[in-house]
Amino acid sequence: MIDPGVSLSIDFAELERLPRYRQLYHLYSKQTDLIEQLLIERDYFKAQCHKQARFGMVLNSLFPD
Repeated sequence: MIDPGVSLSIDFAELERLPRYRQLYHLYSKQTDLIEQLLIERDYFKAQCHKQARFGMVLNSLFPD
């Protein structure tokens, strides 16, 4: 709802850019989701790497060269 005392004006050049703005917003949200997913995967693989390193140290202590 717009207050009658408020004047709103839109430049016609802005109207031409609206589809591009929508596309950029969509790309931004997809990029944000991708970054979140990559951070989750990074944390998972980092934890897995530490687990495997500890497991390898235990095996090396049990079966020395």
